[in-house]
Amino acid sequence: MASNPNVFSGVGSKRLLNFICKSSYFNSKSPLKTVHVKDGSFSTTSRQEVKRHFPSTIALPSYITSGQLNSPSVAEIKSDKQITQMSSACRMAASILQDVGKIIKVGITTNDIDDLVFTKCIEAGAYPSPLLYKGFPKSVCTSVNEVACHGIPSGQVLNEGDIINVDITFHTATINLIRRWVRKVQAGRISFEE
Repeated sequence: MASNPNVFSGVGSKRLLNFICKSSYFNSKSPLKTVHVKDGSFSTTSRQEVKRHFPSTIALPSYITSGQLNSPSVAEIKSDKQITQMSSACRMAASILQDVGKIIKVGITTNDIDDLVFTKCIEAGAYPSPLLYKGFPKSVCTSVNEVACHGIPSGQVLNEGDIINVDITFHTATINLIRRWVRKVQAGRISFEE
């Protein structure tokens, strides 16, 4: 039996991704209205109120300090120092994801995961990048079951057999890093793929 060549390549894959992600948070038409950053705390008037406190030693991304996302216009060749910093950031992300893996079980909420990721990022001296990026109200993306991407943590309780995708992104003074784990929630046992 011949497979459909358009399912995961070319135009077909773009249509599939557009269909899957059409309700993605970042495609929403309700952007962040106001951000107030002062004295180590956030206050917003976005779709969901964001109240987080962080030390003044945390390096903030440009979209928080200036409202603009500073992205390089061309690919950057990393120096040895930058590669070492990236390696350190990867170890930090792996550590945070291991901590997340320890709490994922039947009965916890995706807000519980968000709280842990925020705390671990701050303890590590990093800013959780999703927080207030284009108005996103949480510190991590948690997509459960059929939600393909950019799921917003909430009071949703994890049930046995749920598939959860946890996207961790953080910003330090030297690097931005993204890591993802997908886990299947099972009573007494968690299986995972990285």
